[in-house]
Amino acid sequence: MTTHVQVHHFPLFIDGQWQPATSGETFHVYNPATGEVVATVAKATADDVDRAVKAAILSRRRFFRMSRMT
Repeated sequence: MTTHVQVHHFPLFIDGQWQPATSGETFHVYNPATGEVVATVAKATADDVDRAVKAAILSRRRFFRMSRMT
């Protein structure tokens, strides 16, 4: 019996937007029971991590600025 598995694709979520890794690389995620590929995920580079951290820091600052207003 063959089952059809839908492969999901996950880019990086940085600064409120889904985007591919700067390298364009991805990696597979496998179902351990069947060995089938169930997803592909963007492979973040150091630059991607730096962008994500900078975006998180800015977002945190904005949140605290906003929370002081109330």
